[in-house]
Amino acid sequence: MNVNKVLVLFILILTWSCSNNSKERWDIEVEPLTEDVVLKNVSKSYYNLEVSNAYLKNQFPEFFLNAPDSLLNERRRDEFSHTLNEEVNLIFKEESIQDSLQDIFVRLKHYYPTFELPQVYLFTGELDYQNPVLYYPKTKEMVIGLDWFLGEKAEAYNQMNIPGYFRQQMNPADFKPKVVRSIADHMVNYDIRKRRFIEKMIYEGKLLIVQDALLPKTSDALKIGYTQEQIDWARTNEANVYMYFTEQELFYSDDKKLDARFIDETPFSKFYADNDAETPGKIGAWMGWQICRVYLEKHEEITLQEFLADEDYQAIFTASGYKPTK
Repeated sequence: MNVNKVLVLFILILTWSCSNNSKERWDIEVEPLTEDVVLKNVSKSYYNLEVSNAYLKNQFPEFFLNAPDSLLNERRRDEFSHTLNEEVNLIFKEESIQDSLQDIFVRLKHYYPTFELPQVYLFTGELDYQNPVLYYPKTKEMVIGLDWFLGEKAEAYNQMNIPGYFRQQMNPADFKPKVVRSIADHMVNYDIRKRRFIEKMIYEGKLLIVQDALLPKTSDALKIGYTQEQIDWARTNEANVYMYFTEQELFYSDDKKLDARFIDETPFSKFYADNDAETPGKIGAWMGWQICRVYLEKHEEITLQEFLADEDYQAIFTASGYKPTK
């Protein structure tokens, strides 16, 4: 066997080993929940036109108490919303939703023993597709719009002209990652004073580490909202992206335009190259995730709580020693 083949084999083994160690950290047995996940299906009453507005306001004051009857009458009779709700009922069963949420909450309870299960509301037709799950830790409530998980080829999404790069994250399998993202947004503090690119990368990386912790058996593609092809591109070009960020001196830049180029939800990242359209969007977030993973592999003594609470993002980057090679 020649030297080049040996080197390639060594790199593949090393890559597999690091990835496997990362999964093993989170794939652990946890104690079962001692309480049930309670669902309140608002849509069941909302789209039943035999149910009065007065009943809705009495049963769900948090949604309808201050809503004028004229508005409720109009929205409750919207044909398109009724169609969405019918599709939801065909695809999702409440028992499967409870099971999925329990899988998440039991792990969250393991890492944060004081966590209290939220009251979960299912409500079709009222949430934005970019935020299909809303979590309110102070009031211990969660609102889920199941109409945004009908499948990327759903005809309804065609009618709404939802961009394709977003629709690839609107399948039933994306439900759990979106729930975790809504929770992670409240677990990782966002400091607007942290303007450097690397700080934003680490912030996004931390949000994805929460996905690792709460969904250890879920694919990386689902966690970040990529296709498998985009994951493959990111892994294959990791060293090239790192080199580009280094040569362009982007890591410590405070240029706000870098967010739109490499952090935000976009169809592709913007290196200003002819093949940009072949790249996945938010590649900076993906790289921030890998930095956080490497850091945690090197610091096994650090708990999830300690890691998420550490706001010295530049120190995390330095201590990770992250430097991918071809």
